[in-house]
This record gives sequence, structure tokens and C-alpha cells, in this order.
Amino acid sequence: MRVIPVIAIVCFLASMAGAETASQKLSLAADPFTLTDVRLLDGPFRDAMVRDQEYVLSLNPDRLLHNFRVNVGLPSSAQPLGGWEDPKSELRGHSLGHYLSALSLMYASTGNAEYKRRVDYIVGELAKCQSHSVTAGFHEGYLSAFPESFIDRVEQGQKVWAPWYTLHKIMAGLLDANQLCGNEQSSTLLTNMANWVKFRVDRLTREQMQKSLDNEHGGMNEVLANLYGVTGNPNYLQLAQAFNHQKVLAPLARGEDQLDGLHANTQIPKILGATREYEMTGDPQLLTIAKTFWDAVALHRSYTIGGDSDHEYLFSTNDFDHHLSPETCETCNTYNMLKLTRELFALEPSARKMDFYERALFNDILASQDPESGMFTYYMSLKPGHFKVYSTRENSFWCCVGTGMENHAKYGDTIYFHTADALYVNLFIASELSWSEKGLVVRQETRFPESDKTVLKIKAGQPVKFALKIRQPAWATEGVKVSVNGENQKIESAPDNYFSIQRQWRDGDEVTVQLPMQLHCEYLPGTTNQLALLYGPIVLAGKLGTNAMPNPLVGANEHSYSKLPSSAVPVFVGEPSEILNHIEQVTGQPMTFRTHGFSQPEDVTLVPFYQIHRERYSVYWKLVSQAEWKLQTAAAAQVGKPLNLEKLRNPVWTSHDNLRDPSVLKTQDGYHLFYSRFSIGEWNNPTNWAIADVFTKDFVHFENDHDVSPKGCASPGDVVFWQGRWLLPYQTYPSKPTQLVFAESTDLQNWSAPKPFLVEALKLPWNELHRVIDPSFVVDGETLHCFFIGSAYRTNENGQKIHGNLMGHAITHDPNLKKWEMLTPHAPLIGFSDSAPDGVENTMIFKTDDHWTMIYSEGLENQHLALATSPDLMKWKLEGPIELPRQKWMSRKYGAPYVWRDGSQWLMVLMGTDDRNRTTFGLLTSPDGRQWKLLQEQ
Repeated sequence: MRVIPVIAIVCFLASMAGAETASQKLSLAADPFTLTDVRLLDGPFRDAMVRDQEYVLSLNPDRLLHNFRVNVGLPSSAQPLGGWEDPKSELRGHSLGHYLSALSLMYASTGNAEYKRRVDYIVGELAKCQSHSVTAGFHEGYLSAFPESFIDRVEQGQKVWAPWYTLHKIMAGLLDANQLCGNEQSSTLLTNMANWVKFRVDRLTREQMQKSLDNEHGGMNEVLANLYGVTGNPNYLQLAQAFNHQKVLAPLARGEDQLDGLHANTQIPKILGATREYEMTGDPQLLTIAKTFWDAVALHRSYTIGGDSDHEYLFSTNDFDHHLSPETCETCNTYNMLKLTRELFALEPSARKMDFYERALFNDILASQDPESGMFTYYMSLKPGHFKVYSTRENSFWCCVGTGMENHAKYGDTIYFHTADALYVNLFIASELSWSEKGLVVRQETRFPESDKTVLKIKAGQPVKFALKIRQPAWATEGVKVSVNGENQKIESAPDNYFSIQRQWRDGDEVTVQLPMQLHCEYLPGTTNQLALLYGPIVLAGKLGTNAMPNPLVGANEHSYSKLPSSAVPVFVGEPSEILNHIEQVTGQPMTFRTHGFSQPEDVTLVPFYQIHRERYSVYWKLVSQAEWKLQTAAAAQVGKPLNLEKLRNPVWTSHDNLRDPSVLKTQDGYHLFYSRFSIGEWNNPTNWAIADVFTKDFVHFENDHDVSPKGCASPGDVVFWQGRWLLPYQTYPSKPTQLVFAESTDLQNWSAPKPFLVEALKLPWNELHRVIDPSFVVDGETLHCFFIGSAYRTNENGQKIHGNLMGHAITHDPNLKKWEMLTPHAPLIGFSDSAPDGVENTMIFKTDDHWTMIYSEGLENQHLALATSPDLMKWKLEGPIELPRQKWMSRKYGAPYVWRDGSQWLMVLMGTDDRNRTTFGLLTSPDGRQWKLLQEQ
């Protein structure tokens, strides 16, 4: 395959630098310039490229080649790399493909011959590996760092980590080596690989092939379409089409967004491939696929920084408020979305596409590189109070390390586009363009975004006529000024558009453009109380310090530190219309702002998100009214002095009533002890049951004992503050079916009538008796968890059918507690066991320094306490019974624990049943929430 100069084929654009090919069916509406035509000037993007150059050149090619050599039995003395390139990693080899692309991009962007020298060396070594494929037991043309059997496993539906994905990276790297570095040997390796791909695909039926595509396969369709675009060999177009995943593409071809729940970055390369195939075939359905997907993701599924996904998955467009986690915005997604945006712009130029490109480039890609180390983020955490985590130099090699090496090597590829008679200025980045066809150089001098002005200086050997098209972004709503050689120009334009200056351009002409930036708000989609602040297109983040941050801030694992808690984050207090009036620019500090009297409990400094590194931050801010803030302040103040335990003896409280199911709320003045009041009398008489609240300062004197529920209620759970008010969950009892209810209060004195919730738990298949009891609320950020008890029958060792209790779990983000997500739809969270043959009940959950702890009653007849732990409230490890000595007040059984932090120790109030079947409350202490000690008995 001869080397054809292709304009930016790495970005999947079909224009061929003046060379037409039979395989190119459609002409582009606007053509990109090659990276060799554009050079970055001083500014943040050039700084990022220089840091990336240092890292790329620090890598030892032989270490990246190690697994390739070993795979075919060639000797290797290189030390293996770690992370995803570890010899045991099934994705090994992907980074070498990215590395080839990054080297090729750097060579095109700089002209530095060292990058080409490395490319030539790697390609030569890969050729040796490919030549040994048959002797290694593989089919001819196979080239990878893992055995060909990985593809067998894909075809057989067995578990394996994305081998086609890795092969795509290798093939794309070889194509870049050919197109950008002029390496002809890489074309031979690539066509050999493509012919091997044809051998594998031709063996499968269409149904078998489609089934195999359920395994992540990267952009196999796009690299094969690109190869067809270069060679004109129709086999490669047919292969590209064979990799079109119809399960994903068919709905998009109908204009339907069915993306909820899909792994984000698995899908975007498929759409890139479909777009390239459209350019080769003209099939309008393929363009519909690309446009439907871009609209769905760029315009409706992206955060304010331009990134998308949470925990790598796409979610419902009305569910953003549940998805501000430490694992938002996988950087690879944005890498691929920018490539797709660029491709669609070439087909149908529009300012809207470039507005998105600018937003994501400045606020996600530029923000993803650590300025100290040059390393890369995997996720761009948008959890308020969290921080960025970076890759290691030799022990990460995530997908986002691979795309990261490429990201900062190709900033020049989209600044300018052109037609035969027009030049598009898309981005305001300091750079110099050589437009050889016109015999001119355009130098863009700007300090954007620190300055709202850019100057375009033209050098021309002779006058040349063309239209200069400059983007007026959507954020430039007023005050746009344009001058040519100092003379103001009257332009016809509007935000989110391009204005055009048509004239005969001469050497020395200067165009000055001023695009005033304004401070503005952007709400988290689907919310009215969570917002981000931007200055022009630049997302501002609040600086929240470095308290309790890990050191070093790197992770071999992409999930490193995701479970670490966030810091406290201020809230904005007031009306939406007042926000911007309380934010001022800091004098003498470009792009730095400070809130004044609007952020509580303290003001915050705001800087561009791309400048925030190695500290905690927040991009999104909670907006609350003055009344809500007063409630939150009151709730936060519920921290009084620790309890004096010296004179206390168990049981700490007895009454003429039976005391059951304690729940404690510590306040500034003392303790509210909520409990089930069971008056002496008939157990099944509803009038004998109610939820009561008694106040105590010292657990010696109890006062104001009063009911807070109607008769016929029992089992109060944790009183929690959530969504601006106090919530008290309990159950109806003993009416059948028992169901869960909650009451609300703003002052802890006046409680609403009970409202039913989680009614669907009555119909769970494992809840055979269709009753729900013992609700326990846990607040984790914006999420409200409810742990509850259902019931079922089981046969005991004597063959008797007995009933027992099982634990369920659900979550909600709905302030009205009407919409719940059941996390235990088919089986309970905790069920029957040898230590609890008749089940569990009375759940208490609390958070210690680094994990959640659950203490619950195990067994009904022979009741005792048991312990479980979890890192995230989702995955629980059962750790067995808690051993306690018996005191008289708990001689028969004990349970219904309630735990809270009290100064430097943990306290537990416990219900005990004595030999006379009387129930009372006692106290226990613990230094860690795990090992418990009873107070002395009276």
C-alpha cells in the first residue's frame, strides 16, 4: 500500500489532501487541515502538549513490545509494565497501539524526527512478531500481545476482556504510522491484520457475528472503513459493515434514543465507524445513526464540562441529580465524542457542534492532565467535595492513559477548517496556520480565555480572496466587536453562528475579534436547585482545600480513592436571580472569582476547572432558600456534650409500659428517645401501641414523654434530616397487612400524620407473608436508603413450618418518597442462617471512618446481635454474632439496637427482655463500633 497523504485520517475525516480515491463517495462540506499545517503557540494547550511529549518520550518502547514478543515466543529482556499492560492482563497490548498513534500525532504536530524514529523501530519489531505468528500456533497475519484464543472465546460467548478493542487500537496505530509518518512497512502489517480479520469473520454466520459483538470491540468498523478509504479494497468496507452492531445501531437509525444503561465508551466508536461508512457509501441511515447519537449524548446526556456517563454507563436524561459521583465523565468518552463532533462538523458545519467541542476541550480534556506530572485522569469526578485522581507513569495504562497520550498531541486538528473559498476559525487557541493552497499564513494571537480578544494576523505572498468565517459562540450574547486593520466592521451574526468577512486579503492584514464573556449559571439537567457557574465557555470550580486527601494522588487502579468521603461543601443560599450579584472577579487574578455572602457557611473562591488540581473542589452547587438553610443549620447543630456515663447503670430506663425499639436523636440540648410504647394489655390491640418521644439530658431524668403517632404504630427507625425536613419512619401495627409509613417535621415537635411508602415491598416474591416491618433510614448524600424486614416460611430441623424475618433494601432520590428502586427484588439482603434459623430484624446502620457498619437482631426466639460491614451500603460482608454477657434486664433475650457517635466513643441503646417478659432499655459503649461493653448493672 503506497502512502497517500490523508488529511487527519486519525480523526476519521475522508478528505485526502487533494488526492481523490474511488472509495470516497461523498465530499465534505468543510475540510480540516493536517496537523503539519498548524503549530501551537504559547498558551495552556501548548503547555499540555509539552508535558505530554515528556511522558511519551520517557516510555521505553521495548517494555511496550514485551508482551508482543513473548506472545510469539521471541526473547524479551525488557521489564514488563504494570496495570492494564501487566502480562496477566487480558487487555495487554492496547497501549502500544495508542503509543503508535501518539508518536505519529506528535511527529505531525512538531516535526521532531525522534517521534518518527520510534515509530519506525516499533513497526519493525512488530513485523518480526507478525512473521512468527504461524510458528507460534496462530493464523497468518495475526498480531497482538495475547493469544488468538481470546478471539475464540469471543466467538464462543465466553468471558474475555475486549480483545477486538485492543486489536482496533493496534490497527489504528499502524494506520497512523503509515499516514502521518510515511512508514510503508506499517501498511503491510495492517493489511495482513485486516486479511486475518476477514478470515475470522468469514467463518461466522451473520447471527454469530452479531452475537460476538456483544463483547466490547472498540472501533473495528471505523479502522476498517478508514483502511478501505485509503486502499479502495472493497473487502475492508464489507468487513467494516460486518462489525456494525445492529442491537445498538438499529434504534438510532430509526431516530430512537435507547441508550439508557449502555456502557458509554463501548458505543461511541461504533458510531464513529458508522459515520465513516456513510462517507464511503452515502447510506443516509448511517448519517441518521450518527446525528441521533450525537444529539442524544452531546446535547442531552452531557454534564456542564462536556463529559458524559456515571460509573462508565449512560443513564436516563432526567436522572442527573442521582449521578454526581466520583466516577463521572470517563475521559475516553470525551476523546471519542470530540472525534465524532469533528466528523459531523466536516459533513454539516455548525457553530453548535463547535460550541460543544470547545466546552469539552477546555473543561474536560485540558482539565484531565496533571500539570505537575503530566499524568491523566480516568474519571473526571463531579462529586462535590471530591478530587481528581491521576495515573501512574508505569503501572496504570488504563484506556484513558492511551487516549490521554493522544489527546494532548493533537490540539491543532480542529482550530481551523476550510473550503475552497473560505476559512473557518472554530477555536480561539494561540496557533499558526499554513494554508499552502492559498500561499498564506494565519497567525492567531490570543490569551483566551484569560482575555476575550483574539487577533488574526495574515501573511500572504500575494493578495488572495476568501471568506473568513469566525464562530460567534452561544455564550457571546452581546458586545461582539470586529475590526480589520483597526477599522470596526459591521457584521451580521448572532450567538451560536459564524460571521463572515469576505474580502481580498493582503499581507499584513489584521483582524481583531472581541467576544465579551459573561458570568452565567447552568443548571444540572432536570433540576432547579443544583447549578454550575461558567464564565463564557469556561466552567468554574470552587476551591475546597486538601483536607484528608490521599498522598500521592495517583492510582494503579482506576477506582482508587473513589470510596473516600468528600469534604463538606458550601451551599448557595437565596433566590436564583440573586446568584450572579454575589459573585465578583478578584482584582489582578484573571479568571478568578469570589462569592460574597451567598455561599454558606463560608464564601468560596472560583477558578477555571482546568486549573484545579491536587485539591478538593465542587463544580455543581446546591441552591437552597433562606428557610431551608435555617433548617439545615438547625439540623447540623444537633451536637451536644458527650453523655456522662460514670453514674449510669443498666437498665437506664424502665417504665410501667413495655419499652421497645429505641431510636435516639442527639440534639444540642440532650437526647430525644423515640420508642414503641406498648401499654400493658392485649398484644394485638392497636390501641395499646404508639410511637412515643421522651426527652433526656443525661439518661437519668426523662421528661415530656408523649406520643408522636396515632395508635396502632410501632418500630421507629432512625430520625434523619433529608431534603429540608426531619423524617421518622415506622410501621403500622398490629393491623394487617403491616406496612411502612413515615412522618415529617421541621422542628422535632410537631409531626405530620403518617404517610405510606415502599408499598411495593409487600409484593416481593421472597416476602411470602406480605408484611413489611422495622424500617431504617440511612442518608448518603442525595440518596435515601431504606432497610426493612419482610417475612417468609421455612421448614425447621424438626420438619415444622415456621415463619421468620428477612431483610430487604431500597433507595430513593424522590423527596416525596413515592419512587423507590428496589435493590433486593428477587432475594433478601440477609436471610435465614444457622445462627438465625428464624431470621433477622431491627436494623441499625451507621458510618465509621472508612466503612458502614450494620448491627441487627439475629434470631427471633433466641435473639442476639450480629454485625455486617460495607464500603458503600451496597455490598455487605456478614461478620457474625456480637458476643455480650447477660445482665438481668436482658436475661431472656435482647435486640433492637440503636447506635450513635457520642464524643470520642460509640453508644448503643438496647432493648432487653427479662425473665418476667418485661422490656427495658440499657446502654453499651464501644471505641470502634465493633467491640461492645455493657454499663454496670444496677
